[in-house]
Amino acid sequence: MIKKILFLIISSSLIFSCGYSPVYKNSDNSKLKIFITEMYGDNEVNNKIRLKLKKYSKNESDINYEIQINSSIDKIIASKDPTGKATDYEIKIQSSFNIKNNDITYTFDAQERFKYKRKDNNFDELEYERTIKNNMIDNIVEKLISYLSRK
Repeated sequence: MIKKILFLIISSSLIFSCGYSPVYKNSDNSKLKIFITEMYGDNEVNNKIRLKLKKYSKNESDINYEIQINSSIDKIIASKDPTGKATDYEIKIQSSFNIKNNDITYTFDAQERFKYKRKDNNFDELEYERTIKNNMIDNIVEKLISYLSRK
């Protein structure tokens, strides 16, 4: 009986006092309206950034941003084994955004790096690289949106 009462008290206090609140609930991201005017550099990265920013082009807002994107991606060998075979790689994505708002031009640069070990299976390695690139692009877009919401 005491165990049941104690369980009810503990479980109810955990449920009602968790204090969860969404991080971006009160953000001003819905007030941004973004237009991509030009894209230079790596097409794959630019297209993924454009797709992630597409939801901001439909907003009704007085704050309009025209953005030019210039992106590059590099995959380099970070280390080799004694036979000269690559064991570790590093992927680096750099994006530069020229932002125009009410005849004022800003420049925002974002860069992401990630090192990883080579996998034995080429298909698994390609899938892993694709996942890494998507996560890095997500981080770059989040940095850009955070920058724009502070302006």
